[in-house]
Formats: sequence, structure tokens, C-alpha cells
Amino acid sequence: MSQEIEKNKYCPAGHSCKVFAYGFCLLCTKEHFIQEFKTWSSGNANINKIIQESQINDKYIKLQWIPYDNFQNIEHIADGGHGSVYSAKLENGIKSHWNFIEQDWKYSLIGYKVALKEIKDSRFDIAEFLEVTIENRYGSVIKYFGISKNPSTQNYIIVMDLFECDLHNYLTKKIWDLGWTQKLLILSLIAEYLETSHAKNFFHSDLHSGNILIGEHSYDLHLRLGINLVLRGNGFTREGDIYSFGGIMYEIITAQRPFANQAHDTYLMIDICNGQNFVILCSNVDITDNRSIQEE
Repeated sequence: MSQEIEKNKYCPAGHSCKVFAYGFCLLCTKEHFIQEFKTWSSGNANINKIIQESQINDKYIKLQWIPYDNFQNIEHIADGGHGSVYSAKLENGIKSHWNFIEQDWKYSLIGYKVALKEIKDSRFDIAEFLEVTIENRYGSVIKYFGISKNPSTQNYIIVMDLFECDLHNYLTKKIWDLGWTQKLLILSLIAEYLETSHAKNFFHSDLHSGNILIGEHSYDLHLRLGINLVLRGNGFTREGDIYSFGGIMYEIITAQRPFANQAHDTYLMIDICNGQNFVILCSNVDITDNRSIQEE
């Protein structure tokens, strides 16, 4: 055993074991990703650049260009604001790291079920989306694996973790089992996402409990920014996000959505713009106050 450890103090490329992680060499992995830059293209220079920067700079989780024929058992789940969501199996997985002993790639997520968000809205800027995604890579928000393209429609596809439940349905089932520690954790994860996004001038267009996906554990939270996200400008504001965050707080506290006894129509929108709030808990909140999510 000691001889094996001694042998692996350096990889064949001469990199010290100080850059090893979980038995593989970080530098070898990065170098082999770089060597393969010329073997693939998304067809969009900005997307290529962001994926390549992720493969160079991210230690463990690297965005990848995933061939469409890697997806099997594709099933439609739902249609959203910018496109459609499908589930699929990653038949061959994705590249995890370079094994310097075997001199070949090791793959992860083989047979793993993922969500495919096919973007059908030409106004949606994939590169801009990836920019805010990378900002949140090591936060609480999401697991994105890469980008693909549907050869039939030529639409880009965002490949992400698959969650079976949104926050609204999760709360409907679990609200009376959740303690304040879990509730506050969920809220802190959402606040962290908003703080990071707002710092880069990104705003969510439709933040509510139906657009937040969550696993069995509250730390498994994933904001579905690929569904109803977030573009710069377009009339969406920081204040609107904070107001929506207040609605999520209300729902987590009371186990019901804001204005549950009213039709969610144009009249309600007008009432909200005129200052109608959720309940007494929020009656002193001024949504025109230009504070950040951190101050809130």
C-alpha cells in the first residue's frame, strides 16, 4: 500500500499530489478538457466561451457540451414561459475527471435521470443565463450539467438536475412537519440566490413557489431559473423580486398562498400596484423602497 501511495505522489504529467482530489489530478483533468475544446462547438461563441471557462476554472463541477444522442427515454413534463421541460436518461453520463493511471476519462451520472429545458423563446439569452448560473454554482441553488441542442428544432437545451416537486406542492404536503430551522433554511437559500443575481443586475420575472423546485430535504432546493427567469432590463426590478420573496415568506409561515381568497387576475395586479399587501404581517412593507435583498 505504501508503495502505491509513493507511486502516485506524482501523476505521469509530473503534477504533485497536492493537486489531487478524490484520487484524480485536477491539472490533468483541466488540461484534457482544454485539449478537447476544438472537438466540439455549440454553434454560439459566447456559449462556447462560458463552458470552456467553467472547465478551466471550476474544480469539481464543470459545465459541458452534451451531445443530444446521449439522451434516452425523453418524456415531456411541462411547458413554461421560455420553452418546454422534459425528463431524460443520460445514457453515457458526462465526463467527470481524467484518470491518469488508466489514461482515459472517468464518467459520472451514467443512466442518471435529468431535466431538459428546451429554449423556444429566441429572446432568451443562453449565454447570459449561464453567466448567472455559474455565479450560483457553489451556492444553494442549482445543479446544471451543461448545454445541448435539439437537432430537429435547433433549439438549445439546458441540462439540469431533475426535481419532482415544486415548493408549493412540497409545502402542501409537508408544512406541518417542518420546523422553523427548515423553514428558515429554505428562505435563506432563496435569499442567497436573489442576492447573487441582483449583484449582477439579474432579476427574476416570475418568482413564486411554483417556480422553485425542491427535493425531499430542504437543502436540496433548486430555483428553476431556466423556466421563468430573469433577464436584464425588460421592466423586471429588484423591488419586484423582494415583493415576491415576501409572498414566499408568507406562504411558508401561513401554509397558504398570498391572496388565496381572491382571483389572480388583472384586478388583483392593479390592487397590488396600488399598495394592497398580503396581510398585517406585510402591511408596513413599502415595495417602492429601493433596498437590496441583503438589507431586507
